[in-house]
Amino acid sequence: MEEQWKNTGITPGRIQNWIRLLLLFVGLSLGQASAATFTVTLDHDTILLGDTATLSLRFDGGRPGAVIQLPDVPGLQFPNASSPTQNEITINGQTTFILSVAVKPTQTGDFVIPALTAKVGNETLTSQPIKFKVVRAAPPQPGSEAEQQALALLRYVVPKPEVFL
Repeated sequence: MEEQWKNTGITPGRIQNWIRLLLLFVGLSLGQASAATFTVTLDHDTILLGDTATLSLRFDGGRPGAVIQLPDVPGLQFPNASSPTQNEITINGQTTFILSVAVKPTQTGDFVIPALTAKVGNETLTSQPIKFKVVRAAPPQPGSEAEQQALALLRYVVPKPEVFL
């Protein structure tokens, strides 16, 4: 049997070297796949005053170790910051963890939610800042369908265009 190995050029030492090389590549690829990422998105880039948007904090490849402190931004409220909605999805061994927080503006203007920091495992991850705008809703045109569907409608119709004193 040893003569068969000699004829092919394959030796037990070479097989061991190939196995080591294969294990090295597998280990490197698993190490890269396990690196966590942290992204923050807002579901609208323009919010109407009085409406609420959703801020999503997404962690790919890990779960945050501690509660994330949202910054104090004048003109913004985070009503459910102490108990955000949580979703966890695992596909092919890759875990995605999403925290959803409501954002309620109290004034119009341009806003920036600064970069957030989170600790995932031994890594400290930082997101990008989020920029968006808050505007007032335009009033509906008189007689339009939007005006008809408004929560409250009061229109004074004068029977005659002339007023006598």
